[in-house]
Amino acid sequence: ISRQRRSYRRGDLCRRRRWTRTRIRKTVFDKALVSPCPVVWETERCDSGMVILTRSHLTFHNKTSTQLSFFGYSCSLNEDKLLDSVPPESSICVPIELAQITHIRLGTLKGSEMTLESSKNPTEDYFVTDRLMILPTGISTARVIRTSIDCDLIDLYGLSSLKRLHFLLRIKSQNGLCDVYIEPILRVLNLLPCQLVCQLGESQNASNGRKIVPTDEVEIPVGKEAKCISIDCSLKPHISVRLPGTRWASWTR
Repeated sequence: ISRQRRSYRRGDLCRRRRWTRTRIRKTVFDKALVSPCPVVWETERCDSGMVILTRSHLTFHNKTSTQLSFFGYSCSLNEDKLLDSVPPESSICVPIELAQITHIRLGTLKGSEMTLESSKNPTEDYFVTDRLMILPTGISTARVIRTSIDCDLIDLYGLSSLKRLHFLLRIKSQNGLCDVYIEPILRVLNLLPCQLVCQLGESQNASNGRKIVPTDEVEIPVGKEAKCISIDCSLKPHISVRLPGTRWASWTR
């Protein structure tokens, strides 16, 4: 090695140098380490004076028609932590001490007799999705993630059947505030002056060709919408409707 540049010569041990950029996963952080915790500070004036509200920067919005449970995970946690259970059309703010989570999971209870207090290991008592990263990629970003929950159900005759629930996650980040909206995979709005019955189906292979297999049937009042989560958009979903006293219409993709 010298300061003078030269070309490769026969017998040299190193023909060229190359820098490789890589990443490694950090181990569990020590509890003694101090890390910043983002907090949202909101002020509001009222008749009695000034009201100050503090919350985390992460908010979950359940826009479906079913109750969902949320789990959080980060490298500083040993396992998924149960955040809360959110009813339909409701929102929650993540606790400040858990606001630094990087991944979330959606879940539904395996049995209606279970409660949040009786669950010692929450991930075993729930049907959950895979871990979904919710880290924002910029100051103002918006992206959509499609996910699903596989539910192994048992009917009255003791037979097991697999039911898959599909969701859309809309992650919006604006000036440090992150909102996660969980929406159904399909919405059907009734603008008719009477009640509407809607039937959904999926296209599947059969011995004599492809056929439409019904998956769900809902009744939609006037001016209301149905939120469907049991249809798979990758299987060419079809819809059939009928009015009271009429026959089913033909399947329409």
